[in-house]
Amino acid sequence: MNGDTENPLKCSICDKEFKSKSSCYSHIKNVHKKNFNGELLTEVGCACVVCDKKFTYKKNLKIHIHVVHSQQDGTNLLKCDKCNYSTAYKSNLKRHFSKYTHEKPLQLQNCPKCNAVYSSLRALKAHEKKCHTVEEEQLEAIKRQCPLCPFISFAIRRSEINDHLEKIHELTLSKKCYSFESIKAFHKWRLEITKQTTSFYNLRNLRKNTMYYVCNRNGVFKPRGLNKRKLKAMGSCKINAYCPSGIKCFIDKKGGVNAEYMPLHVGHENELKYIRLTTEEREFIARKIACNTPRKDILKMVRNTKSKQELQRLSLLTIKDIFNIERDFKLSYNVKKHSPDSVGVESWYHQLKEEEECNRRQISSTKNNKETLEKQLTEEKKTESSLELSLQSENGRLQEIVCVRRCKQISYK
Repeated sequence: MNGDTENPLKCSICDKEFKSKSSCYSHIKNVHKKNFNGELLTEVGCACVVCDKKFTYKKNLKIHIHVVHSQQDGTNLLKCDKCNYSTAYKSNLKRHFSKYTHEKPLQLQNCPKCNAVYSSLRALKAHEKKCHTVEEEQLEAIKRQCPLCPFISFAIRRSEINDHLEKIHELTLSKKCYSFESIKAFHKWRLEITKQTTSFYNLRNLRKNTMYYVCNRNGVFKPRGLNKRKLKAMGSCKINAYCPSGIKCFIDKKGGVNAEYMPLHVGHENELKYIRLTTEEREFIARKIACNTPRKDILKMVRNTKSKQELQRLSLLTIKDIFNIERDFKLSYNVKKHSPDSVGVESWYHQLKEEEECNRRQISSTKNNKETLEKQLTEEKKTESSLELSLQSENGRLQEIVCVRRCKQISYK
């Protein structure tokens, strides 16, 4: 510890503590306008003789006299040799002389995107950065690529590209209207639709009384970082084009919700691996993590649920999903991270798809076999009935023959 910090200096006026004498002196001069003895600095000859303006430092007084009063009197001014220009500063005179010392003629810089003209390239670049980069960013934000052809729409509203899909590609973009009593009922219906159609909708716009949900595969992938490092090879659910499917809902004053639903998806198939986990599923996994169940056991438990019910997004759970849930819920294991099993999950998913297709084929084949067996049974029943009739007729004939023979024997006797 230094002596300055152990015994700090105090200002004699406001009792503020300082570590060094120099900082204490500068504080008294700048804040209290006094010297170290307590005398005012303005009374120590730092006032202008002409206009009685007071200054703290003498150098400021000299600058004031040189600039203000020399311009009024016309004395001590720097003058140009070639014209009547005069100034009190050397920097202004040098800038003025640079106009006469140009060896090359002045080249005007024209903006290629508008009619603006500038005398320097620096001013032109500042103009482009201020005006035209904002326009380009706005156009990039509005740009919508058709998923079926190279057509691009830069309109603010979606009606232009929707008309393009209806007129040129002959698609029917019909809306369905629904009404709900509350927002909870609307969200319940939205979750049911995502399960039925194997799709997901992101909340794009949220205003006071309106909400607009867009298909999660709509648009272009945008990295979140500052582009300081090169991105790794990673997949994205975006199709780099426009998908018209969406939900637009309006909230009434009473709390009711009126929704407009566009069910048609264009440019992609609804696959289960591109759907997010629901909040209920994430909370379920977070509870398992909080109970310190191992990750492998969670994955096995999730895989076994497929045999009891249909394939869902939870069945495609990966270790990366578990890490994300740990991060979001601020949970942690005391175990090292294992290598991700995304490749294994994809192969397992394809295997399940193949098994489902095989089961469908077997069901269709069993249906056909049932029909053929039913036909065979009906034919066999017909043959059995015909055989019974023939046997009955033969039995009747035999009885008649036996009766005739008995009668003949009796007559001979």
